[in-house]
Amino acid sequence: MKELKEARAGSLESGDVLVEIVPLPGDLQIVIDSTVLALYGKQIEKVVKSLLLKHQVEDVAVYVQDRGAFDFVIEARLVTALKRAGFNLL
Repeated sequence: MKELKEARAGSLESGDVLVEIVPLPGDLQIVIDSTVLALYGKQIEKVVKSLLLKHQVEDVAVYVQDRGAFDFVIEARLVTALKRAGFNLL
């Protein structure tokens, strides 16, 4: 198995999201910081959890710094960060 490493994708520009993946053996953690957390925090978490479950990703901390990104942007940034971290996605 390929060794996992920290990785990022995205930016902090308006309408984008910065996703950071950190290996975290034995745990799964999702931390969300968003300019629209009160309105869309649960939806952002749902998008992240759904994609992690779909690709059977565990043992990571996912840090999401959202600046109003659409769901498809969050998914794209998360997939890119996971691939850069060394995950072989299904």
